[in-house]
Amino acid sequence: MTYCRNCGSGLHTDAKFCGNCGAPVEPVTTSFEKTTTYTAHTSAPSDEKHSAQTMLLICIFLGIFGVHKFVEGEILMGFVYLFTGGLFYIGWVIDIIKYANQTMR
Repeated sequence: MTYCRNCGSGLHTDAKFCGNCGAPVEPVTTSFEKTTTYTAHTSAPSDEKHSAQTMLLICIFLGIFGVHKFVEGEILMGFVYLFTGGLFYIGWVIDIIKYANQTMR
């Protein structure tokens, strides 16, 4: 049985939309499977701006410790920021400006 990516409810094999939340169902094929499964997929247009605002706040308050780098998945740079105080405050200020510009878009 397959499940909706949006709400988690069960889907019928021939469903075009999720019966619970109405999200469209897209086929997903994996290389190790010979079957095609269907899952619902939705995207919110405001996710990018919300993410930039969240990252700006994380950077302002915890950027000295490199937390924003860890959240982005840049583990090595996270440790560099952690042990150098945000690259001696210079990298931290540059990142704040970068996220502030992304938030204004």
